[in-house]
Amino acid sequence: MEGIIAEVVKSCLSCGCNWLLRNYGYVKNINSNRNKLEAAKTMLVDKKRDIERDTDSSCRSDELNTWLRNAATRIDEIGRVEQQPVTYLCGLCPIHHLCKLGESIVKNTDEAISLYDELSKIPRLPTSTRQRQRRNQKCVWENQETIVMHSSLKEKVEELLGWLKDIRLKRICIMGPAGIGKTTLMKTVRDIVKKSCDFGFDHIFCLSASETTESKQKKIWDLLGKGRDEDTHHRERETVISEELRQKKYLLFLDDVLSEVNLQEVGIHSGHEHGRIVFACRDKYTGHTDMNMTLKPLSPEDARMLFWKAVGSERKKGRDAEIIIGLCGGMPPILNLIGRCLRGKDDPKRWRDVKRQLQCPNTQGWEEFEEYYNFLKIVYKELPTDEYKHCLLYWAIFPLGEKINRDHIIECWATEQFLEPERLCEARDRGHTILDDFVDKFLLQKGETSEHFKMFLWFQKAALMIANEEKSERVFVENGKSIKELEWIHGNRVLFARSDLSLLPEKLECRGMVTVLLHENNTSRLPEQLFANMRDLKLLGLQETKIRGLPSSITRLRHLKGLFLYNCHLLVQLPREIGALQNLQILVVHHAGIYSLPSEIRQLGNLKCLRIIFREAAQGNQATAESSMGVKCLNCKRENTKGKIIPCKVIEKLSKLEELSIHVSPIDKTWQENADVIQSEIMGLKELTHLQFYFTNMKSFECFTRNSKSWNANGQNFRSFDISIGQDDSLATVFEFSAEKNLKFSGGNGFPEAVSEVLKRAISFELIGHTTACNLTDNLPADALKELEVFTVEKCTEMKSIITGDANHTGNSISASGIEKSLPLAFECLEELHIRKLPKLESIWQGEISSESFRALTSLTLKECEGITILFKLEMVRQLSQLKNLQVEDCRGIREIIEANFQVEDCREIEAEGPVASTSFTSLKNLQLCGLTSLSSICDASLEWPSLETILVKECEDLKSLPHILPNASKLTEIQSAKAWWEQQDWPEGAQRRFSNLHRVLS
Repeated sequence: MEGIIAEVVKSCLSCGCNWLLRNYGYVKNINSNRNKLEAAKTMLVDKKRDIERDTDSSCRSDELNTWLRNAATRIDEIGRVEQQPVTYLCGLCPIHHLCKLGESIVKNTDEAISLYDELSKIPRLPTSTRQRQRRNQKCVWENQETIVMHSSLKEKVEELLGWLKDIRLKRICIMGPAGIGKTTLMKTVRDIVKKSCDFGFDHIFCLSASETTESKQKKIWDLLGKGRDEDTHHRERETVISEELRQKKYLLFLDDVLSEVNLQEVGIHSGHEHGRIVFACRDKYTGHTDMNMTLKPLSPEDARMLFWKAVGSERKKGRDAEIIIGLCGGMPPILNLIGRCLRGKDDPKRWRDVKRQLQCPNTQGWEEFEEYYNFLKIVYKELPTDEYKHCLLYWAIFPLGEKINRDHIIECWATEQFLEPERLCEARDRGHTILDDFVDKFLLQKGETSEHFKMFLWFQKAALMIANEEKSERVFVENGKSIKELEWIHGNRVLFARSDLSLLPEKLECRGMVTVLLHENNTSRLPEQLFANMRDLKLLGLQETKIRGLPSSITRLRHLKGLFLYNCHLLVQLPREIGALQNLQILVVHHAGIYSLPSEIRQLGNLKCLRIIFREAAQGNQATAESSMGVKCLNCKRENTKGKIIPCKVIEKLSKLEELSIHVSPIDKTWQENADVIQSEIMGLKELTHLQFYFTNMKSFECFTRNSKSWNANGQNFRSFDISIGQDDSLATVFEFSAEKNLKFSGGNGFPEAVSEVLKRAISFELIGHTTACNLTDNLPADALKELEVFTVEKCTEMKSIITGDANHTGNSISASGIEKSLPLAFECLEELHIRKLPKLESIWQGEISSESFRALTSLTLKECEGITILFKLEMVRQLSQLKNLQVEDCRGIREIIEANFQVEDCREIEAEGPVASTSFTSLKNLQLCGLTSLSSICDASLEWPSLETILVKECEDLKSLPHILPNASKLTEIQSAKAWWEQQDWPEGAQRRFSNLHRVLS
């Protein structure tokens, strides 16, 4: 009997243990699961509210009404679950109740998420205006990692957009501590306003209050299309800007405001009736504002979500994780920084150590940004090598918040010998890796272009403090302050930005100084003996200064390795004494008044990189060039260069040169006279891995490719090149240095082998003004177009098609009969195709081509091609599955975009190759049709446009069939056209009213 009882007890205990094991997870994770349930409920409530607000109940489908009822039921059920207590008297709760509650929480969460996902499968009617606006906002939020996670910031975006629609609110202030998201909020709203037609601003400006008045003026000047005229006085600019904006509707976002800003001297006047300004301030703006918005730290829920997103996955670290999140104070930059620091770190000891460091008080007395210092110091210590640490702290020497070009910062690192590789091309690759790692760790942010980076302002301040704690570092930054010698004279890295350099003493004792940067200083003359005792100086950088000459004491800089001159427009000549800089490795001169180099450049035997943009000499005359600048070159003994941009035997002496970039105007007669001699000297260089050069004729180019020692030795491994060949009257584009490989061929009447060989290595190709080519495939070898990603063709008078099916390129395709055919293959990697001014163009391609051709094409632009009548045949669109942007302008012969003389469903041959109707333009998002006076139809066949979002139609008076494609464009959000054209469309009954909410009137 006792044995039976023992077995029963054992069986019961076993069942109980198994039950506990199965349900333990429900109890253990009950709090976190409740948070997930709350988030799922919020999603359902928000989506249900949006649908009910944005759709008419009489127009909802049965499926949608069913979903709304199910959502209401699920929301009620979740509410009942939320009301059940987790604890009873004395904080205790029966285990069976907790298990049952935990299971119910998980079940309701899963069902809520499943119900939310079902909505995507329900057919939707065209969206209303408000829903379309939110969709536009969502597209922007998806690109703003900070905002997409925070419901509170989303609400602020919508609130600010609402204020901008109220014409009574002229001045709006956004307040909040550093890092709270003011800049992100303004950028997000700016992007939405730019894309939307609901606001109608003529101009949108984004400025920083920390910029000088002249810098603000230049940005507005450029955006107004006034061009860069450096001789225009800022008072004159103020008048022009004010008059230009007087009757315009403009929006100005002004960031980094610390006190009242005098915008009057910029040209932004209070009397501008249609001007609007949004300020971003840490505290309330001291001037007049019509409305104020205060941003607060993230809620605990939003902070937790952002932190775990930065970590990568929600690893349970218990109390330590919660404390770390709390110590981040709800500040997005800090949550991102610490989260990325802990990504992939599973050891609890690591988390406890980070918590300990964050809790340590700062004894340095920097209360203003103590938290940022502590957080950055933790991440700094975690960097893998001294190489990374040096590169990060170097950011401290630049002006706060400045966007720095990728190649410039890498050149600075290389000059300071922070990077391990000695060869410049390898150092650039290493620098790219480090920058990308910094971005991944949230130490840096990418600018609006992928080539610029910036550090969050408070991290940059903290980096300065950390740098000055290092034994070998003494960094001083003088930004807009009066110069006090004793504060910086013993530093080894110094920045003078917006400072009065006239206060500098004539001679300084700065023997330990290795880096000097002079930014945005108005002083026209530096003291002659400024550099006399800076014998250890490695890097000298001048940017946006008004100096007219370099001081003679530059000859004392025997250890100088990098000299950078950016936007020094009044500097018209380099001094002959520059030849004394025997250790100089990098010389960069961009947008200065330089029109020739002194012959002493040949003495720079260690130079690895020479990048220079020449100013076109007026009539090739030195004195005339000076006169046009309104200056006289001081401290420069002039020599007779006999009209040469680069004197003879200069380039050939630079035997260690790895990178050579010479940018000149294509209409500069002096260059056309000297280019062949310079090219012949380049041929002797053995170490080149980058070349930017304008060959004025084909003979010179062929000679280079045939005889150049570096090209023939390193041509396959050239990191980059930007080569232009032939005469072209258009202005050349000034490319920032990059890893791209660009070829521009102008005015040719054939395709020599040298062009074909370079084209095989090119990524971008411009073909301008070719006089004989009817197409490319009849003139180029099979593999010449294989690697191209961007192709521009312009002013080719005989070209009838870009490629043709009669070429010898081969690829395989299966016909409807199942027989393998050999078809032309071209442009497998092409992403962008730009076609302009081809008067005889009949089609983009003729005949059949391989299905692999054009498979990567995302953007197609066609302008001023009078001869083409049909852009695509119906079977051609099947190949353009990745096309996202299609722009057709001023092609006055086009009658139809897509030709279809039959119904798709009846074409068995096409169905055998692939269903066109279901795949046509599957990715096309934007369609622009302008100045097509003969266009009568987009396509007569019933095609699907599953991704189409925007349509712009202008001056297409014969096109009246647009309504036929609208029912098949389910994601359409906007149609821009003239009001009269819209009303003349062939609308089916009720359709015009149905789609009117998508229409935006073009002015």
